[in-house]
Amino acid sequence: MTNSKNYAGSPTRVRFSTTGYQFDNGHGPRGFGSWAFSMGRDYNEVDEVAEDGEARVVWFNGMRYGEAKKAAAKVARDRGFETVVVCS
Repeated sequence: MTNSKNYAGSPTRVRFSTTGYQFDNGHGPRGFGSWAFSMGRDYNEVDEVAEDGEARVVWFNGMRYGEAKKAAAKVARDRGFETVVVCS
């Protein structure tokens, strides 16, 4: 899937990958808790720091998955990432 971009060059749509999460947990992400997201291309490419030195993994504590997903999408757009991997 190709994501559309705005004129500033940052993605307007962010794709979330839950494949690894589903494999590890036996179900899709849901509920209340702590959520980790990696700004990257796939579950096996999770690095803690991006090439520009920014943290690639972001954590959101004490919130529902939907709220955390919205927050992760904003971080991804701000940093120019098109794909976010749900880690935990």
